[in-house]
Amino acid sequence: MSLFCSEANVGKHTQYEFDEFIAEAFGPKPDGKQDIWFFREPRTPIVTSPNAIVSRFPLINAGTWQDSQATDRNFVWARLQISEKVELWVVSVHLLSQNKTSTVRNKEVQELIGFLQSHVPTDAFLLIGGDFNTKSEKEQCMQTLNQSGVVFLPSNIRSTNPKVPTQTPTPNVTCTTTGFCRTVHCKTTLSR
Repeated sequence: MSLFCSEANVGKHTQYEFDEFIAEAFGPKPDGKQDIWFFREPRTPIVTSPNAIVSRFPLINAGTWQDSQATDRNFVWARLQISEKVELWVVSVHLLSQNKTSTVRNKEVQELIGFLQSHVPTDAFLLIGGDFNTKSEKEQCMQTLNQSGVVFLPSNIRSTNPKVPTQTPTPNVTCTTTGFCRTVHCKTTLSR
């Protein structure tokens, strides 16, 4: 299980409150162990809508890549240890909202593809998820991902846990993400 969170703000935005939220929202596994790994981009006076990745799989490492189109958030990435021999790269995105032009979201995706090509090994497994803020797979940014070798797997999931906050009530909510969401998977075949 891995979760991509947009606008990962809890309470007064302290790391302690986020840690407590994760422990309470995801609880222990059936064997009683907590074993939740997560990375949230540091919240700063500029980064006010941080992205996060939450996983039951151990994080090998994690970090951020700058989204030059969005001033209040970045792309968050992590490498997860799925099994002894399998690693999975995951990237949490929150593209700019629909009041921005699709051209801006396409620039964000082009920048993301550049980071993927520079940092993710060509034989790696990769999941990209979060809030794409698109209404359809026909939007240019989705076509750009498709042309780069990404395969779409629609995933609009509404949280049933009342402890997982949502900022606006919509039928398309994943964690704190609103809008249409797409989970994207590729066994990295990104054009180089």
